[in-house]
Amino acid sequence: MYIIIVGAGDIGTPLIDIATRSGNEVVGIEKNEQRADAVASEYECLVTSAGATLKNTEIFEITVTRGPPIAGKTLTDAGEEGLLSDGVLMVAIGRESEDRPLTPRRNTRICANGLLSVDSASGADPEITDTFGHYENRAV
Repeated sequence: MYIIIVGAGDIGTPLIDIATRSGNEVVGIEKNEQRADAVASEYECLVTSAGATLKNTEIFEITVTRGPPIAGKTLTDAGEEGLLSDGVLMVAIGRESEDRPLTPRRNTRICANGLLSVDSASGADPEITDTFGHYENRAV
């Protein structure tokens, strides 16, 4: 099962512990960056502070086409190169070669034909969809 847990405090951290020990794919969202890093290093899951305080975000799925700027890059590389804005969070990555969605981590590579679940403060706007190779959303 794929589980998103908001908050890694007194309630969220034990939930993360139970969910990861049960073999679930877990993403935690924690507004305190130090706490997010500490919990992420203790459990086999992604805990991020990105997007923790954003309101009205939209989660959407998008397939990575062949040849866009982000294809072949790790999430760390994509962030350092400015391909992903601060209001964008990868929630899950589906690959044909995997039975279950992957929990994105810093060294996770974005591959062509991958199906991504993306949480974005601005929704699926062209600036974001272009990064994944979907230029058809641009107004001409």
